[in-house]
Amino acid sequence: MKLLLKIFPFLLLGLTLIALIVSGFFVFLSYQSLPKYSNNLYSSEISSKISINTDLYAVPHISANSNNEVFFGLGYAHAQERLWQMNYLKRLSQGRLSEINGPSTVILDSFMKTLDLQSLSKKIYQNLSPNSKDILLFYSKGINFRLNEIQTEGLGRGSPEFFFQSPEVTPWTPIDSLTILKLIEFISSDKALMEITQTSLLLSKTDEQKLNHLIENVSLFRSKLNSVSSKLREQTTSKKSKANLNFNTVSFSPVNGGFYSNIFAADSSRSASKKSLLSANLFLPLSSPSLWMLAHLNLSETPVVGVTIPGLPLIFSGKNNNLAWGSSFSFIDDQDLYFEKINPLNNQEYLSPSGYKKFNIKKKLIKVKNSPTISYSV
Repeated sequence: MKLLLKIFPFLLLGLTLIALIVSGFFVFLSYQSLPKYSNNLYSSEISSKISINTDLYAVPHISANSNNEVFFGLGYAHAQERLWQMNYLKRLSQGRLSEINGPSTVILDSFMKTLDLQSLSKKIYQNLSPNSKDILLFYSKGINFRLNEIQTEGLGRGSPEFFFQSPEVTPWTPIDSLTILKLIEFISSDKALMEITQTSLLLSKTDEQKLNHLIENVSLFRSKLNSVSSKLREQTTSKKSKANLNFNTVSFSPVNGGFYSNIFAADSSRSASKKSLLSANLFLPLSSPSLWMLAHLNLSETPVVGVTIPGLPLIFSGKNNNLAWGSSFSFIDDQDLYFEKINPLNNQEYLSPSGYKKFNIKKKLIKVKNSPTISYSV
């Protein structure tokens, strides 16, 4: 007992010293992950230096000799400030969240892989103008320049959040940016959810007079849905399937999102400053960090300042020397859902205008953290 009392102070001192060393090492790595708020970039992929100076409002001001190099700097600035967020959006849009989150996001991943925004983005990229391709390419090079800098200079993990999740980050490509853009487009519309809601009402026993206040041509739609309704009654859904289908869709489309998204403008005769004013409410889901990031780009034609989304070389709402612009919900009907008519003699075929055709079936794989890989067909 006396021996224990003698060594206890030294044991406590040793444990305290170890804790301080570990904490100091963690603080050092976290500090290394923080961005440089005044930086000049030099690379073999650019012809001259790129200047990035961040002001007291955390807005990066980016200058270079060409527009492509300015977007290189924007990619670097995004990766320096929001690398974890960019990687998260990339995984979300590609259906790869379960690789870091485990089984809790398998249903979400299967939904995103079924949408297959990545394949759509590849087709879009092939048809872009050379100028648009260059912007996406140089933006991606700027991100990858930062990733290489983190690795070669030992700058922690690039973002403090990676100390709590997998630090695996794959090189950035123009397709990654386009896939995130398609995700933003998807969550900016509620038309698919509205079609599901309206179809559910039409298939219900709700009185037609009541539905006429919500849906036009109720009797016509109900007559068209009669055959579908009989088929649905023949099918049964397990409790597990119903639970799986009931994943949270709020993150995709805010309730009544479009009704709160708006833009107001006032000319100089109506403002106290005697200058024209523009106010835009972009209304995308709240997140931490915010989905938006301000940036100032000194382009060759005119300086541009406004809000960007990390992962995209775009100014969604902003201004230049000539005009200001904003973006909002458009209420266009840009999403459609279909009931396919199955061949009664072969459930692997569906009816097309030219007769029955075989479904194109693809195998999808979802890698799951600490669990076996899941395979399913689409």
